[in-house]
Amino acid sequence: MLMTWKEAAKKCRGKEHGSFIEWMGKLEESEELEKRLLFEMLRTLLIDAGILISSCLIDYLLITLLSADREEMAANLCEVESMIGCLSVEENLIVINTFISMVKLLKRMTSMATKPKTKTDMIKKRDLQIEEENKVHLIIIEVLRLEVAFCYPDLPMTVSNEVCVAMGDHLTVHVMKGKLDILSDETDMLTESELRSDGDNDSARKSFEQVLTVGIQEIWNQLDLKPRT
Repeated sequence: MLMTWKEAAKKCRGKEHGSFIEWMGKLEESEELEKRLLFEMLRTLLIDAGILISSCLIDYLLITLLSADREEMAANLCEVESMIGCLSVEENLIVINTFISMVKLLKRMTSMATKPKTKTDMIKKRDLQIEEENKVHLIIIEVLRLEVAFCYPDLPMTVSNEVCVAMGDHLTVHVMKGKLDILSDETDMLTESELRSDGDNDSARKSFEQVLTVGIQEIWNQLDLKPRT
């Protein structure tokens, strides 16, 4: 029988294992300069990965603005928020809450930025709906990957500094970044196609994206590794 992440995490706790974030917390509390510097490096890896995933997700969600009215957009974002909320592997919601904060930022901004639908919008919606849903779910998988990598308690707390540095580097540089770069390139192509057919709103859209980009960076750079519920 397949176990859920929460069930598997409970078994790991029974073996007195901890998560990557808990191990990082010990580094942060250390009085040794080397360990505190290591903490900052790993925190930066987590933040960079979170910003990259968030940017990909936001880009795809923004495409729906071209074809959704206010109620539809709110419903879509609530669905994404619910999906992300279900991904936590334990009660430690550090990573998940940060992604949810990002979605809430988009909800606040789009509540004032949506426009009435036209017949052209309806055609766009039909053409893009399947592709959007597929890409969003691929990005949601990367959210889960980051959550599991940093919050799943599968590490013995005596693991060496070198091993954890290698793990963090492998995850963010060699695993996630490659997948997200591909998704980002696909997003750029889809966005360019949409902008060509929606030229009048190009300037407004770019301004909107710039504000969101700054907001995403602020949310992740304020990341607090102390557990939140």
